[in-house]
Amino acid sequence: MLKRWLLALVVACAPISSPAYADPSPPAAAEMDAHRAFADWLTRLTSVLDRAGAANEAFNGFFAGYDPNASRDVQLQSFRRVREHAGGARQLMSQLGAEVDAMAPFSYPGAPSEYDVLSRTILSDTSQYIRNMDGVLDLIIQAVDAIEHQDNAALRRLGPQLVRSAGLLVQGQIVMLRARQQIVPSGESSHHSLGAMVAMYEGMYAMIMPNVGNRSEAINAAARSAEGWGRSGRARLALTRTEAAAMPARRRDIWLQMCDLEETFFAENDRVVALLQSAARDAAAGVSEGDLNIRYTPQISQIETRYQEINSQQVALFSQLTR
Repeated sequence: MLKRWLLALVVACAPISSPAYADPSPPAAAEMDAHRAFADWLTRLTSVLDRAGAANEAFNGFFAGYDPNASRDVQLQSFRRVREHAGGARQLMSQLGAEVDAMAPFSYPGAPSEYDVLSRTILSDTSQYIRNMDGVLDLIIQAVDAIEHQDNAALRRLGPQLVRSAGLLVQGQIVMLRARQQIVPSGESSHHSLGAMVAMYEGMYAMIMPNVGNRSEAINAAARSAEGWGRSGRARLALTRTEAAAMPARRRDIWLQMCDLEETFFAENDRVVALLQSAARDAAAGVSEGDLNIRYTPQISQIETRYQEINSQQVALFSQLTR
């Protein structure tokens, strides 16, 4: 049923997702109306998450701004730009938080009960995600102020707070995605996509957090996990393409576009595997977690942003499918 695909999409969509497949038999008109209404509701939420990407840009810029070989003036210019961006991003987080708080859980006559339950979960997770990002942005602004004023005591206090905040964000993603993976049957390709995302965040956590035992092996284990989920996900995707061939022409064309987007996801996962493997080699060579963070977190955050773009395109295609 079409519902099954949308359920798979919604449990993966905050902040990212990948689709499963649909039964080729067309749903009844009333059921289709409910799917269409839910797709519209979900589009509003993904718009919020798209705009929340501004926070990631500030986070990436903070770590990219540190260049030990640059002069203090050059570094200050870079950090001041980050602070300005973070200030604007905090204003945006406040606006987005208000938008999410104002959104009611999905309700539609005759809609599946799962939509109500999942919409409440997604709203709660999105609200928490925005609050967490706002907290990190606030710490970034305080850290730049301390750098500017050469307040070493403040930097010593803020440094561990930034690391802990980043770790909490990553752990929150791991817990949330693992829980959603349990909802999606293993025969659905989104089950494998969610597993790949869990592995990505496990690798990030192993890279950036202090006191990680055998850091190199922990990162390598995450790389192997991401690689395995990508392999099994592509196998599921091949079956999806075969199933799409039996659909009516318009649905088949849209569905194959969904498959293309999912293949894009797995291509990005290949990048994650390569980055984690490289980070594992660096860790084995003695590179510290601080330097690993600077080298790899901005690149992985770019992939996070790409995942969100893919999710938005998937939601748009689903909207077409319900029309």
